Amino acid sequence: MKLTKKEAKKIAKDYNLGVVLSIKALHGGYVSYSFLLKTEKGKFVIHLYPKNYGPWHEKRTDLKFKVFEYLKKKKFPYEVPHAIKNNKGGYLSSVKGRKFWIYNFIEGEIKKEVTLKEFKEIAKALALYHNMIESLTEKDTAFFHHDWLISEYEKFKKLNGNKKEVKIVQENSEYIINLLQKLKRIKYSKMILAHSDFNNGNMLFRNNKVYGIIDFNNIKMAPIPYDIGVAVFRIRYKVPKNKGDKEKMKIFLKAYEKIRPLKNREKELIFPCLLFENCGALRWALTESEKYLKDMPQQISILIKCIKYEDKQTNWERVR
Repeated sequence: MKLTKKEAKKIAKDYNLGVVLSIKALHGGYVSYSFLLKTEKGKFVIHLYPKNYGPWHEKRTDLKFKVFEYLKKKKFPYEVPHAIKNNKGGYLSSVKGRKFWIYNFIEGEIKKEVTLKEFKEIAKALALYHNMIESLTEKDTAFFHHDWLISEYEKFKKLNGNKKEVKIVQENSEYIINLLQKLKRIKYSKMILAHSDFNNGNMLFRNNKVYGIIDFNNIKMAPIPYDIGVAVFRIRYKVPKNKGDKEKMKIFLKAYEKIRPLKNREKELIFPCLLFENCGALRWALTESEKYLKDMPQQISILIKCIKYEDKQTNWERVR
């Protein structure tokens, strides 16, 4: 997707950003896009939502704007986006049939893979975020969609077709439905406004330290172990030879707990929370990702392998 110079000038005028010098794509997510806008007043990021912007996106948008203001007020030690208002006093506008918002560009490096030191820095940043955000609560039920996911997998069992990825999911649908039934019965720990995608792709580094945190698009009230599990799973850190995922989790938790000690119950819930997330990710991969994933059967097989691993790591007797 592209934004023309003419569209950039209209946006700059509506947000009082001055004369446009350049506009270029930063990176495209699976369903949204970001552009770097340079004007005489500085650098800005234009974040475009998907065309199907609806109630779910609207709720996430309201939540993240509240979180940005709250973190700024509390003097959060990392830079986060701060939305800029347009001439009408609102944050959102539209271009090419898509909603968008704008924030000041945060200088920093996004790393495709992090070192051990940087991995620990991300753990520290997440702990500091949790410490600061846990006193801000909102009415939000986005995390609790177990019944809906179960109904989706029931539909998968009835799908017709010869696609390899469909057959792979169908072979595992009953197993996943049983997992979701067990996950539904868990009494989760304290809920917070979880970032929900705390990984190296959303960290801005300076001098090998986290400087800024971006992409709060999936923010929701969720258990603290959920944020931790998603972070460890998604951060690209190459674990040393002869060390596996358990070592990766151990390193992350040790760095995290230097800032925010975890209760035993919170530790026990990390794998169940990650298991639930990947059951949802598998559903997304099958139904909405065809134009984004190059090798869907392989990606789906990897997700199922992860789900089975997380199932084995969950102490079901203790988390009930």
